[in-house]
Amino acid sequence: MPYLQQLAWVNTQAYADQSRDTRVAEWARFSASHPDPTAPETWVGFAVEPRRMLFWEGAEDAASRRAEYVRDAGRWLHRVLPG
Repeated sequence: MPYLQQLAWVNTQAYADQSRDTRVAEWARFSASHPDPTAPETWVGFAVEPRRMLFWEGAEDAASRRAEYVRDAGRWLHRVLPG
């Protein structure tokens, strides 16, 4: 069974408030009684296709810099930029 589908059904505030042993037991009970659960009706899906990502790298003993990744023709191009 997909972990995220079960998580969506089981992981409520009441569930989170329980002890670990109780949560493990309830997780197993739900899994056994719902071997192939459907996705909850509230689920919405999105496909995210990043074209550019930028990461900052800092250090106390050197100047910061950034790492840029740009999607181009099915591959990622990488370059380092000043911080």
